Amino acid sequence: MDPSTTNPLTIAGLTATAVLSLLLAALLASLRWGGTYSALRLASEAAFLEEHDRRIDAVVAHDVARRYKLGRRVGSGATSDVFRVTERVTGEAFALKRIGVRGEPSLLRAVEHEVALLRRVRHRHVVGLHESFASPTRVWAVLEMVSGGDLSSHVSRAKGWTEGEAGRCLHQVLSGLAYLHANGIAHRDIKLPNLLLSSRSAEFVVKITDLGAATAAKTPYVDSAASPELRAFKAWSQLTEQIGTPCNMAPEVWSRAYGPMCDLWALGCVSYELLLGEPPFDPYKLPANDPETHLRRNVRTATYPTTQLQAWNELSDAAVRFLQALLCTQPRRRASAWEALAHPFLHSRLRTADSGPLPAEGKQPPDARGSSPLALAQQARRRRTDAIAKEHGGAAAEPGDGGAARPPPPTADDELAEGSAVSTVGQLKPFGAAAAEAPEEGRRQQRPPSLEAAAARHTSSSSASSFGRGGSPSPHALAAAQLSTRQGSSSALVSPAPPLVRALSAPRTPCRREQAI
Repeated sequence: MDPSTTNPLTIAGLTATAVLSLLLAALLASLRWGGTYSALRLASEAAFLEEHDRRIDAVVAHDVARRYKLGRRVGSGATSDVFRVTERVTGEAFALKRIGVRGEPSLLRAVEHEVALLRRVRHRHVVGLHESFASPTRVWAVLEMVSGGDLSSHVSRAKGWTEGEAGRCLHQVLSGLAYLHANGIAHRDIKLPNLLLSSRSAEFVVKITDLGAATAAKTPYVDSAASPELRAFKAWSQLTEQIGTPCNMAPEVWSRAYGPMCDLWALGCVSYELLLGEPPFDPYKLPANDPETHLRRNVRTATYPTTQLQAWNELSDAAVRFLQALLCTQPRRRASAWEALAHPFLHSRLRTADSGPLPAEGKQPPDARGSSPLALAQQARRRRTDAIAKEHGGAAAEPGDGGAARPPPPTADDELAEGSAVSTVGQLKPFGAAAAEAPEEGRRQQRPPSLEAAAARHTSSSSASSFGRGGSPSPHALAAAQLSTRQGSSSALVSPAPPLVRALSAPRTPCRREQAI
């Protein structure tokens, strides 16, 4: 093409096109570099935060190690590990629960909720919190040492289980419940695995544990059976969350309108099991077709085995009336903790303010009703244990084990040298507590193959309890999995998120007043 004949407009168009192409290429390159830069920046920030959390964890772990000498690991479960520790200054023994909360906001809220409640209470028959620490990824809870296992394990290995011994245990539990209720706290998950023994000696003390499902409520203040507010306390029913162990849940809990009186129904189920060898609403005897409907119907009508059981006919009249006073479907007519403490079944067993042991009952006439060993109940307990163990394809648990897996042997990682960080292991199983309630006599209908897995998940990741149990699924866990009952989600246990580092070691100030009934 002759330059002299070239149209100037054509040249200008070609030049503009080239410039636009160059600008577009530069823009695309800038966008690509900008995206890469943003990705690198995000990755850098994530790495910085992770390193920050790691260092804060190390600082808090160092502080814990400086105050406590770590012993062997005594248990582990789905969310935490439990260690035996000794306070360096006083030499006193405690149980340290190390709970991993990284990436688990609901678990963190549940842990905070339980710690907040534990800091409010201090009573002989409630497991106490000594202090706790928190970092971005872990919570350390230093709890009172209880080494006697749970109440179901004690009953299983008892050679002379009597009404007197059962009454002594129940009196102590009621003392703790009266204190919690006086302070406006509903436990909502009273069952045998949540009742621990301070030791294996004859002088053991029963303690209520696991406040993960508990809640504080603005109930009328009551501190005795003669309180003028007792009627209003019984009628209070502003809680609506279905939470707890299904076969121990009171009728009003199923109806989503209840108050602290639900704990007395649950204690009635515990009392029935202690005295008769099997629960009143046995999850292993529910029909396979729609078990939840059958359970609801039985609970709402208080339909449970009585005279058809030989062990029932072995009970004293006072024991029968005591069970009936607790297993009453109407909370207003149900015995409160203070009224139950004054019941004739327990009144004669009250020896000291702290519910100390009773005199040996072996000196009483062997044919005295209510004083001789509950042989039929113990036989029923053993038969039920063997039947459930056989159905699960394993041998029955040894007396005292309560069906729990033995703690793993200590490893090098379990030893915490002064100034070192706590090693990351598995998760929690409460110290001194069996992982599963001791199973007892009964039949169970055929269950889906996935039930055991579901029950294990329910047991290990209890959404309500931050200090929940791991290990073998208990009858209550199997029932919960089978019934598909909505457990209280930890989203309902909301409390403010903690700072990156916090030591919750301020002196505890019990609300209202402490009681030693």
